[in-house]
Amino acid sequence: MTDFTLLERVAVNRKDMLQKEDPVCCVEYGVDTDGHRAVVTVGRNDEIKSYEFVESPLSWHMFSWEEYRKCLEGGCSVGVVIPNRDPLFPARVRDKVGEIMSELPEDKRENVTGYIFTYDSDGEIKLLNKIK
Repeated sequence: MTDFTLLERVAVNRKDMLQKEDPVCCVEYGVDTDGHRAVVTVGRNDEIKSYEFVESPLSWHMFSWEEYRKCLEGGCSVGVVIPNRDPLFPARVRDKVGEIMSELPEDKRENVTGYIFTYDSDGEIKLLNKIK
């Protein structure tokens, strides 16, 4: 079951949290330590239409780049949340993700999929780029 009211509140909270933190230090993804994940349905124009969570989206965590690297090494599926306040920030994040991905062993790199997200001015999550 998808709770869009809860997701909307979570999106606004995530936006506020990330804008208060140093955005270069942290990434966020919808995979917990047990490997549960969010399933995202993407519609036309790459707009995200629905979300289904194995667990509550409130179980999402913010991790450092090193923890993100360890997650990838373990084979998790990753979505990076990017605040759109700094127009240069998405490129820096993509560069950092690319740097980490290039250092992964080949067998791990092939299995990594996920999405990089950004928020619009209303706190709605929008798809920015797919990681493969």
